[in-house]
Amino acid sequence: PLILLAYVGLFLFQEKMVIKNLDQLTTLPSYRFFQAVSGYARQLCAESIYIKTSVYLGGTHKQKTLKKNEKNLADHFVLVSKLHPKFRDTYFLCEGFLPSISKESAARANDIIGTGQSTYPDFWLFDIFAAFNCFYYLDDHIKAASILNEAVQKPGAPSWLGRLASVLAAQGGELYTGLNWLKLMRSGEKDDSARARYDKDIRLFEQAISVQQGADRYANHYGKPPEKLEELVPEFLSEIPDPGKNFVYDWVPPTLKLKRPKTMGVR
Repeated sequence: PLILLAYVGLFLFQEKMVIKNLDQLTTLPSYRFFQAVSGYARQLCAESIYIKTSVYLGGTHKQKTLKKNEKNLADHFVLVSKLHPKFRDTYFLCEGFLPSISKESAARANDIIGTGQSTYPDFWLFDIFAAFNCFYYLDDHIKAASILNEAVQKPGAPSWLGRLASVLAAQGGELYTGLNWLKLMRSGEKDDSARARYDKDIRLFEQAISVQQGADRYANHYGKPPEKLEELVPEFLSEIPDPGKNFVYDWVPPTLKLKRPKTMGVR
């Protein structure tokens, strides 16, 4: 009863302080301080900080002050994740607010989510969070693809994660990596319709690789890559293969990437 009373009192106190200082998320002591003074009450300390953070984020003022308080906000999530790494709500709340503030905050969010990945190694949803941040906020398609490729091998993970990993690898210019992942996923797929989709994607990647190889032959012959893919025809390729309606070639010499049209996004 005393612990419950202290918990409720702390919640009400935190709420009062946040209402009083609507535009500020106060700085907290370091993790080592909490580690030293809290002892066996680390979980209680973590949840009290989580409540404080939630009350702040639930205020109508947050959109105006998130950028101002982004460092303190990240520090709050770091402390909670270290003091109570098994508290899953921390990672969900972190993903909902921190990555969108800035590129630096997105990187810190992935560090925090990394604690959740280590604590719950088979919980593939945290991998989705990290991969999305790499793709959308950090513009690192290769890292996002690598995370998803590991996630798809976890118990209960949907098979489409492997296909998405291949798409992200292609957008990062890693055509060979994407092709190998597709072939690996196809080899373990039992559904005929899914195997047919993999076959279609494999042919697309092989076509793109043939274009990349043509560009490599051009560069070896002329000492520099072509400025446009059309320069490969007819000396190095008989024609430029059609990538279809779901992809476009993105030629950034000397690397060819496969990308989804902007109107489609990544699916």
